[in-house]
Amino acid sequence: GMVLAISFGMVWLALAIHLRRNLENSQNFALGKDATVLALAAISCIGVFALNYALTGQMQFSSVANKGYFKKLPFCMAVDQTVVDGLKMLKDYIFGLATSSPRDMTVVPFLAAVFIWLGFFRRSWRSPRDMGLAVMLLAAGGTLFTVAQSGWQGTNFDRYIVWTIPLLTVFLSEGIAVAGEALQARKASALLPFAVCVAFSAATAVFAACRFHSSSMSTDLMRLFATEMDAKLPPNVSVGALGSAGIAYKLGDRPFRHLWGIYSPEFTVKTVPAVSEILKNEPRKRFDYWFLKPDLIAAPLGDHMEECYGENVLTGPSGMEVRMAKWDAYDWSATPKTITPDGMKQIARVDVGHEADEIASDYETIDRYGRQALEAYTIVDKLNGRTAIDAARLLAGGDAMTVPLEPGKNTMVVMRTYPQKVEKRTEDGGVIAST
Repeated sequence: GMVLAISFGMVWLALAIHLRRNLENSQNFALGKDATVLALAAISCIGVFALNYALTGQMQFSSVANKGYFKKLPFCMAVDQTVVDGLKMLKDYIFGLATSSPRDMTVVPFLAAVFIWLGFFRRSWRSPRDMGLAVMLLAAGGTLFTVAQSGWQGTNFDRYIVWTIPLLTVFLSEGIAVAGEALQARKASALLPFAVCVAFSAATAVFAACRFHSSSMSTDLMRLFATEMDAKLPPNVSVGALGSAGIAYKLGDRPFRHLWGIYSPEFTVKTVPAVSEILKNEPRKRFDYWFLKPDLIAAPLGDHMEECYGENVLTGPSGMEVRMAKWDAYDWSATPKTITPDGMKQIARVDVGHEADEIASDYETIDRYGRQALEAYTIVDKLNGRTAIDAARLLAGGDAMTVPLEPGKNTMVVMRTYPQKVEKRTEDGGVIAST
């Protein structure tokens, strides 16, 4: 198959040559024509969703359920972001220009991409066999679109397109044949493309081994610390973590809350403010201890470790910590601070930044200049003398929501605002809005 920039690239190369011979020697071979294979593929696809539902109560993997640009953004903005991510994926995927390592190095390297394009343009795209291949290309394109619109493909898109490797293998094998025929016509060795691929795979195998070693050194520290944590914590207490999903394998039957949603489908968001709002408003989803890594402690929570995360009970290498969870600041923020006037009652409550509340009330911000809505951000400050944690949104115009009202009754709206100056900055530090 495909020559990958990892140590098993040679296996794929051997399969590419074998498939090429089958395509040349078999008169009955046609992609997509075998009804049995098609039926098994349909059963396999349905089985994935059925198994997910049986295990988790959701048909999608919990790491992808309820996420994506089209869920979080207006349609035009979602299209824009999907195209941006899709172009990045195509650059990695079919042009062999990896953006970063090691994940992006699992797609075709530039050398293999050249052979794939040679194989693609060699076909007439008029025969029934080509039409069957075109159907598979459309399916692959749909896969790329689905991952591109997910909003987080830059981390994990490799594993969701691995099934397309055999499709690329068809074009790769034909591209190698095209290069070999051209070299033979010039009385050069037809084995030259094969030899170049062998040399490339051998060289990148050294890179892969070094990369794997350095990655293993880091993950081993976390694995050993998770094992120590499990041994020292009281039995049956629960642990929560923002990232570091792999520690679940070292916690035995201990309850584990993965706040990015990979192991915990009850968490369907992936920002610190949104997670904080879930923990504030839905106490049943809380846990007893935090597992923390320095790179995942976001400001301003990291500036108030004791109030936001609790007391440190165990310290590990590279700044990793275990803290006994403390929820006072969350509870204090969730407690109403307004005294209801006589003769009135509360009929609705919308907690800005809490996804469930915003969806239920169709909450939206209105920018006077028509700019894209800014993400919610977290505030940690004193509220009536006690520390509170709350999510907020910057309003450069106004906001709107839908709440049930009683006809003929006076209505009073109470808003919690943050009195101090707040600046929202882009990644390069430029101020894009302030209040």
